[in-house]
Amino acid sequence: MRKLAALIVLLAPATAIAEDAPLVRDSYVGIYAIQSRYAVKFSEPAETRGYRAAGPGFTFGAGLAGNFKVEAEATSARLRETSGPWNSSYADNYNLMVNGKYAYELWGFFRPYAGIGIGPSYWITSGGGRWNFSYQALAGTVFNLTNVFDIDFGVKIQNLGRMPDDYVFATTGGVINTEMRIGVLWRY
Repeated sequence: MRKLAALIVLLAPATAIAEDAPLVRDSYVGIYAIQSRYAVKFSEPAETRGYRAAGPGFTFGAGLAGNFKVEAEATSARLRETSGPWNSSYADNYNLMVNGKYAYELWGFFRPYAGIGIGPSYWITSGGGRWNFSYQALAGTVFNLTNVFDIDFGVKIQNLGRMPDDYVFATTGGVINTEMRIGVLWRY
């Protein structure tokens, strides 16, 4: 019973200290379901192949002045080679991005946003690991479900740098990821 009471206290919206002053919830934590499409440029044979990956994503954000927000975002994905003799080969990607976003509130429940982000990404293949400088552009819309929970629909385009070379993932250029995502944000 105590655990249930503690959960209700944590999730229930807090009341404003003064009746005239509304409570502003500008910080948030989010969890996302992500569907990605990676374009990988190969040296042998010289071609670009597409890979699909799905995975979780996590976001921690805080509001700055007005409609500006800054957030830290962590994601991971696994790409698999499913054709050819090396059908068990894979490449894992992990990245941590710092994003700056501008969100504009419309009608009190609908907030479109656009932003950019930078940060490190790390590739792991059978050829080893490789750190890269990555950057991204993102856009989407947040809908207020309650005064505590929001739902976020977004798209993101990332340049994740080169993979380490191995017998399958011998890349010549940066890996471009186009990502569709849906998430739930908890504002506090």
